Amino acid sequence: MIRSPLPTWQWKYIPETDHLALQLTPDETFVTAFQSRQLADKHGICEAFSVEQTESYYQFAEQISSMMPSLPEAVLFHITVHAVAGSHYHKSIGNKSWLFKAPMDSLPLTPLVLIETSIDKALALILESAQGFATIMLLSEQLQVPENKPYKRYNLLKCNRNLLLPVMGDEAMQLL
Repeated sequence: MIRSPLPTWQWKYIPETDHLALQLTPDETFVTAFQSRQLADKHGICEAFSVEQTESYYQFAEQISSMMPSLPEAVLFHITVHAVAGSHYHKSIGNKSWLFKAPMDSLPLTPLVLIETSIDKALALILESAQGFATIMLLSEQLQVPENKPYKRYNLLKCNRNLLLPVMGDEAMQLL
């Protein structure tokens, strides 16, 4: 079972490292991959882990663990905290659909999806889906796109939902 959020958990921006972090205990801080340029507002981020964030945390953890039951708890924790942080603190992002290849089949989506470029493919988690678009968070180490620097794990991207393919189990674990 994944670590349960505590009322003492607190989000904060750390200027020295330029990252959003989650203070878990007085001696333990989880530093996210999100830098100030990615945050909607870095100033004033010093707030408790909210009830809404706790609900998101458990929802993401359940979705991920049900699709990848052999995922180690520490990895599940990292992904889940990044998903909550991305959902609540990341600034809005533009559509990048032109970077991705359309799949041959259109299948019902699962929370874990495969996204493909003409030269690479990656595992991603759907953070939000509305009006035919999905905001996804990369879970693979990186995603190479033509003529651009690669996107890295925990980067957020927005694309058309019809560019995503469902993925689960062993296939998802291999892409992680």
